[in-house]
Amino acid sequence: MGHPGRFSTRRRSAVLGVFAAAAVLVFAPPAAAQFDRQGTVTPVMPFTWTGPVATGHNEDYDPASGEPCGKTEADYCDVTLVNVQAGDFFETSGGGVEFSIADTPPNDFDLYVYASDAAGTRGALVGASAGPTDVESTAIINASGYYLVRVIYWDVTASGYEGRAEFFRRAKFPPDVDRPRGLQDILASNPFKGFRSHSEMHAAQSPIDRRKLIAASKFYNRDPDSLPEYEFKLGSYLSLDYGRRWLDLGQTNVCPQGQAPPGSWPLDNTCYPGDDPAREGTGPEDVPPGGDFGEEYIVSDPWVDWDDEGTAYLMALDAPPFPSGAGWGMSFHRWTTPSLFDVLIGRTWSDRIIINAYETPEEQELFLDDKNTFAVNNAGRDRDGRTGIMVACWGQNGPVLADRGPQQVVCERSTNGGRTWPDEPTGVSPGLQRLVIAPHVMGDTRDPNTFYVVWLEYLSQFLPGTAGTNTYYFSKSTDGGQTWSAATPVQTIVPLPNTFPRQSFRNLSIPIMGVGPRSELYIVYADYNPAPLPGDVDDMQADIKITRSLDGGATWSAPRKVNQDTTNADQFQPYIRVTKRGQLDVFFFDRRFDPDNFFIDNFLARSRDGGATWKETRLSHDMWDPSINPPISGSGEFIGDYQGLIADDCYAIPFVNDTHLANDPDRDPAFDRFLPRSPFQEAISYRVPNRHQCGEHGHHKAKKLKGRKHKKGKKGKPPHRGLASVTRVEARALAAKHQIIVGAER
Repeated sequence: MGHPGRFSTRRRSAVLGVFAAAAVLVFAPPAAAQFDRQGTVTPVMPFTWTGPVATGHNEDYDPASGEPCGKTEADYCDVTLVNVQAGDFFETSGGGVEFSIADTPPNDFDLYVYASDAAGTRGALVGASAGPTDVESTAIINASGYYLVRVIYWDVTASGYEGRAEFFRRAKFPPDVDRPRGLQDILASNPFKGFRSHSEMHAAQSPIDRRKLIAASKFYNRDPDSLPEYEFKLGSYLSLDYGRRWLDLGQTNVCPQGQAPPGSWPLDNTCYPGDDPAREGTGPEDVPPGGDFGEEYIVSDPWVDWDDEGTAYLMALDAPPFPSGAGWGMSFHRWTTPSLFDVLIGRTWSDRIIINAYETPEEQELFLDDKNTFAVNNAGRDRDGRTGIMVACWGQNGPVLADRGPQQVVCERSTNGGRTWPDEPTGVSPGLQRLVIAPHVMGDTRDPNTFYVVWLEYLSQFLPGTAGTNTYYFSKSTDGGQTWSAATPVQTIVPLPNTFPRQSFRNLSIPIMGVGPRSELYIVYADYNPAPLPGDVDDMQADIKITRSLDGGATWSAPRKVNQDTTNADQFQPYIRVTKRGQLDVFFFDRRFDPDNFFIDNFLARSRDGGATWKETRLSHDMWDPSINPPISGSGEFIGDYQGLIADDCYAIPFVNDTHLANDPDRDPAFDRFLPRSPFQEAISYRVPNRHQCGEHGHHKAKKLKGRKHKKGKKGKPPHRGLASVTRVEARALAAKHQIIVGAER
């Protein structure tokens, strides 16, 4: 989501707007290398310090440029130089140094850690934690040498903080667990294309041809600085053979900078300006019109779906680098005939279609759209020549007014297959909720005019007497998204911390909804609970929970736990799909097999009784390390805010990012020997069969088709279709054109 600094700034300025009047910012000149104190941390001796009591509202701090950083209320910034003396610690142990700060709410500090030297020079950003609270922490793996720690007084009134730098120990490599064995993963992204990383996955299946799958993710620019600068655009993937193979289509709708100059933003550019991988850095070299402004143009938050006529759709957060750092809008793309032929001739996604854009500098200063989803309502007869209503929802950030703001969930609809979105966004969340994020909208499976949306309200986290809880809220439209019911609470949760203890990737407790064949509703989420066993670092642990409604969202069941372990391990980033027969499939990240609760497995849980009982499958054959070359956002390292999942009654196909291809291939030679290695997050998928219902190749056994016979291939099996039927000559031509890895599923 978004860009370093800009994402954090706007999300968190919402909190500032609720609790304090907006301050007039006075920018300090760039500071020379200097610090307020220094100290040394060793494996046997932590370093602690006390930040000064001050009032600060440094709303515009940009972690990439390191400015503003001064000593006035408008730019208050406290700086500590820490000398990390590791000795031989990392010769025998994994781990690193955790930098942390704490005070008391409602004060709000941010924490940024930079590589440095003995003089205190600010180098590359190596760690960040910028949640809307007073407690922040980030872990630097294999830390050694000097680090510059900047604590930003974001929204602080007459208060200081306690800082700490301390070594922690864990295993150097993931445990090599072979029971359960895991499944063979299918590599979807192509490492040879040169994109630095891939994260934040979403995937969908055609409702009229289950062989056709679309997925999308962030594709981090080829620029060597794209990960620390958090710069990327969306890209997509296509499978035509039920997920056995994937085509990596690269970044979506990217064009030469001359075709999308700054003067065309945001109304007239039909494409997104590409970056120049040879031009590194973020500074004057990127300033338009002559600079590499394509590097700064961010396209984020992918969401995909299909209609029942065979057209695929892609929604994106569209973030040109306006001077305000805000003004992000929502854009859309169509692909009417997803096919190998379309890929070969370069006719895939449409030009950019505007859902919502902020035209004037005044609007670009006041508004910002974030965290989007959309749904196509496919209720009714397939292939009837009519595309169902579409509804797109997102979080709109804006000014604080008497009756609403700074954040509100809004939705907008299209009635012509996403070609136009003529209406203004409609507010769905109550204005006085003030702080809301992450709406997920779904269409009903039986009624073509009914849509449901759920979101997270987090203002309550900062109010007295709430014990830091958040609440999920729900609303419903029965007129195709024109009006919405009054919001009602679903469940109250303890949200995940901004970063887990001794770790650095950011977390969100995003709700994900599924709709069953009888309009039954399910919501899955990650809840932070007291750890069941002693010895946990913070005595808390994340579980996946599910809640159900059988009356259209009027009432909700008590939550049930999805993951079946009873350890202190964290489970997070769930996604749910409900099949036509009502089976529930839930993907999530899981750490039960790592005693240090750090390395990650990919898991799938299934229920055939509405969530009462669950059967789990370990998907990954080798755990992966989230600290390997991560993108660094302004609010922490990044492994995605959500993952993708496709499921029908024959197969579940999780579509996720991980770094297991950076592991030693000899750990699991039967799985990884012939796959390319990669030091980055790559997109992978799995095919998890329902063998009691479907054959090995996904053909239903329950009913024979009279009057039709399969043409027999070798060994009497029905021939594969889609990419599996492409001739060797065609496949090599396709590979040469798009640098696609050619090979069989392993």
